[in-house]
Amino acid sequence: VRAVHRRGKRRYSIDIPYTKTDGTAGRFRRDAEVQNLNAARAEDRRRLGWLASTGSPWGAGEPSVSSSSSPNASDIDLTISELAKRYMDAYGSTRLKPSTKRGYSVVIDRFLVPRIGELKLSALDASTMRELDAELVKRGSRSSTRRNMQVVLRSMCGYAVEVRLLSEVPRFPPLPRPGGTIQVVLSSDDVRTILDVTPQPYRLAFELASLAGLRTGEVRGLLWKDVDLKRWVLVVRRSICRGVAAPPKSGSERIVPLHRELRASLKARGTGETHEPVSGPGEGAVWGEFALGQAFKRYSRKAGITGFRFHDLRHAFVTGLFQSGTPAPVVQALAGHLHLATTQRYAHATKQDLVDAMRRFGGNRAVTGSKRRK
Repeated sequence: VRAVHRRGKRRYSIDIPYTKTDGTAGRFRRDAEVQNLNAARAEDRRRLGWLASTGSPWGAGEPSVSSSSSPNASDIDLTISELAKRYMDAYGSTRLKPSTKRGYSVVIDRFLVPRIGELKLSALDASTMRELDAELVKRGSRSSTRRNMQVVLRSMCGYAVEVRLLSEVPRFPPLPRPGGTIQVVLSSDDVRTILDVTPQPYRLAFELASLAGLRTGEVRGLLWKDVDLKRWVLVVRRSICRGVAAPPKSGSERIVPLHRELRASLKARGTGETHEPVSGPGEGAVWGEFALGQAFKRYSRKAGITGFRFHDLRHAFVTGLFQSGTPAPVVQALAGHLHLATTQRYAHATKQDLVDAMRRFGGNRAVTGSKRRK
């Protein structure tokens, strides 16, 4: 029995590797029927008893794909395409956030279905995953892309086990290690330069990202009822992706105290109706899916700063908090990150940080060298 965390929630999972009666390797892996530790351990003992007496961890009359009496036994012949459709309709619509669902759909439609869509679910194994991964390597895909492909397919197989289309998740090869990328964030001077050349209403959207750390979808979803100018705070309650409103990425609301400059911009705009968006292309209108990204490229180019995205304004916000000496847990709360490790990945070095470090390094080398010559 293992405690695992999925989307911030702890689940007790039973994992029993065993040898089937035909001599092949088998594995029973699923969430415990009752989600508390004592009940999970009791179920584990019960299934071990069945395994010892019958050669299977499945109880008498309990449906499993290894049983010919299972109502879902014929579904073992589902193709990956058929499984993907069931997965997105039943699981994706209820368990995935809109942005995550969109990302998973891209992986399924553009990569998995064209390559293994006709493969039978029963034939899916580690060798299939290795072949897919090798193809991505040949194409020069980043490790993050390779990981995403495996994560989606693993999630689909987990769903198949959950609805008893599979008795166990196939043994996949280890996930590719995440590759490190060199990322230099916008400095405070860069942000100021971009804001100075950006007209309203785009400027307010840029300020919400750079001075409050809102994600693109959160900028679209912020309503006037969530802004309290008297108390100098705003509450991030929802995000809009592809026209669908949902809770923020972390799943939780968060309070962000207002920066003086952002408060002045909000006050100048004038509060609208409580259920109207704070920032948009017009009164009561919501930003389109790509409007802010395109506007940021346009005005950052006008400011002579290129190579960044709208989301980099949020990176600059988080990095600025770290540079001001704000403790990591506080930064985590302000940024709305579910895990502290995510927050720490945002602690990027600005270009000026790198230059200053080399200046100090060069100065120390010069001093050390002079001492040696003496």
